Amino acid sequence: MVSLGVGLNQFCGGTLISDTWIVTAAHCVTRGSSITVGLGYYDKYNSDHYTLKRSVRQIERHRDYNNGTPMDNDIALLRIDSIEWAKYPQIRPVCLPDTTSEQYVGEIGTITGWGTTSYGGQDSDILQEVDIPIISNDKCANVYDITDNMICATQPEGGLDSCQGDSGGPMIVQDGGNNELVGIVSFGYKCAEKGYPGVYTRVTQHLSWINKITGNNGYCPRSTSEPTSPTSPTAVGDVGGVEPWFYASYV
Repeated sequence: MVSLGVGLNQFCGGTLISDTWIVTAAHCVTRGSSITVGLGYYDKYNSDHYTLKRSVRQIERHRDYNNGTPMDNDIALLRIDSIEWAKYPQIRPVCLPDTTSEQYVGEIGTITGWGTTSYGGQDSDILQEVDIPIISNDKCANVYDITDNMICATQPEGGLDSCQGDSGGPMIVQDGGNNELVGIVSFGYKCAEKGYPGVYTRVTQHLSWINKITGNNGYCPRSTSEPTSPTSPTAVGDVGGVEPWFYASYV
């Protein structure tokens, strides 16, 4: 889990996919030269010898990104200077899916971020984590105008969701021993409202684009037993009309 910020203001999340590339939401990087990424953080204001700050060297937004309704192809890549894995043992890339056909319906998506813990509320200093079931696009289409480039997740009774400030962060599923990135926090109606799923960019729809930009170099080694990136400490919170989940004043 990566934080994106300007100065001390964290406004979005992202996910490390190699030693030099981070994936996030396109709507998070409408401006870019001053963005700093934070890696290895649990408390976003508490740095130690396991945490790392990097300036963004290159920004690649999807050429077909649409910031209208629906917010389609909401994905971007950020290049940073290479990370020395031996120096930062708690920082590791997540795995990308190894197939484009998996739909993930019924699987549990784990979402993390430092966003607000309620709609219009205060953001969290401590990294939050929630587990939410993934639903079919047909079911999600009953609520939103969505495309095949999106994937949705919802707690049937509401109460758990991504929220403002979580945009660009990961939705991860467990695939054997791997943490696999399947979604990127994109938009929704308010936060954790019953009957209103969260909408995420579907990573499997963008694998070819990611590979083209990054050169498919340095992705995590896939494991059959042990996760390839550390599990964040669990801190579950009640965690937007339709809106992207980020702080507009900083992006």
